[in-house]
Amino acid sequence: MLKFLRNHYLNEKVEKTYELSDTTRGIFEAVLSESRWDIKYLCLQVILEGLAMGLFTRMYQSAIDPLLKDLLHFVRQDEARHFAFGVLSLRDYYATELTEAERREREDVAYELCATMRGRTYPKEAWEAMGLPVDGCRRAMAEAARRSQLQLSSFNRVTSALKTIGLLSDRMRPHYADISLLKYENEELEELRTVGEVAAV
Repeated sequence: MLKFLRNHYLNEKVEKTYELSDTTRGIFEAVLSESRWDIKYLCLQVILEGLAMGLFTRMYQSAIDPLLKDLLHFVRQDEARHFAFGVLSLRDYYATELTEAERREREDVAYELCATMRGRTYPKEAWEAMGLPVDGCRRAMAEAARRSQLQLSSFNRVTSALKTIGLLSDRMRPHYADISLLKYENEELEELRTVGEVAAV
């Protein structure tokens, strides 16, 4: 139902949709081709869904159209369930089932994906459709993001989630600090409490 409403809004009201960029599509294809279930959960439900929650929250906060605001509210709820399920599924598994070598591999996978996605939130295709200079827009957004930290705030759940599942080790902390994401390590993950309460019923 949510997918229908989203598609209806885009096709009937906005009358414009954008495909995934080649880089983003490549990331999803690589993750989906991974045979190990936990790495799929880590990349899709913890990192990418966590990042999506941050982006949708920013969109929700700035939305003016009441219909769009309602739609974004439901999208955020859906993303929150996926995110929380991923974190809760991996938290105990990573605490008890991984060898040290396996843990280090997953730490590296998580960091590489975060570092890649950190610079991939620019709507290049939208700028091109509006006839705007892509390089100029990218520079302007990069400067605005540097001043406001809005772009980085999209990661506010991701770093904390990685800490929760045990992948923010002393070895990795300097790397996250270098890309300004360590500041979010203690963000409260309300989604975990909500999903946990539902599961207990």
